[in-house]
Amino acid sequence: MKDYNHIGIIGRLTKDPVLTEVGENKTKVLKFTVAVNRYKEDSADFIPVSVWDKGAEALTFLRKGMRVCVDGRIEIDQVKETINAEDRYRTFPSIRANNVQCLEKKAESEPAINQPTMASNLAI
Repeated sequence: MKDYNHIGIIGRLTKDPVLTEVGENKTKVLKFTVAVNRYKEDSADFIPVSVWDKGAEALTFLRKGMRVCVDGRIEIDQVKETINAEDRYRTFPSIRANNVQCLEKKAESEPAINQPTMASNLAI
């Protein structure tokens, strides 16, 4: 069996997502953090998520507090730090989303959005 890198989470956005452009070709990246409650504990994990390309543009309606389901793969970024002439590496895990589904119903005062809303397989 081949190795398989897949993760799925359900939680709430901790703040409004940030849309940026990276690289020479100005690839769009939407970044946000999802708070996921721990099972049978009074605490949560805060998981960074990124959505790339067309998926990023499709999800700009997301707002703080919305409940979302995120499917994707785990990515680990490493940053080299030099402290007292000693090199150290810090790791930053995050999810690169393939599919993000909004689990919220629209409020009466908000503009209509199709429910459920998905950006499926657009991020890779």
